[in-house]
Amino acid sequence: MSGGRFDNLFAWMDEPEAIRCLRTPADQLDIPAAQYVAATRLGAASSEASLLALLDAARFRGDDINNRLTRRKALEALGRRRDPRSLALVRPPTILRPWSMPPTVSPPWHHWTTPRLPLP
Repeated sequence: MSGGRFDNLFAWMDEPEAIRCLRTPADQLDIPAAQYVAATRLGAASSEASLLALLDAARFRGDDINNRLTRRKALEALGRRRDPRSLALVRPPTILRPWSMPPTVSPPWHHWTTPRLPLP
């Protein structure tokens, strides 16, 4: 995304400022929600520095609402960028279970059987 309405919305925050905002702990910012705006702003950037800042923001940093919203926005931006380095954060690794290990929840096989009708 470049040019147009998006740039006008975030004209007050340039890319270096957005990177600084994401790298600053939320409790040290005047407005902690600015990290969400910074992640949104970096979603339209294409530089290596913005990618690294989004990768860092997408990692778990706490259960605070601002951290969760910023992480979600960073993951959304990384998903749009389609950079292979972000796949580990966007798509968690598949955990394979050995065949010898029984499943933790057995499937409800009895629900799939056809009910028997009474004979006439």
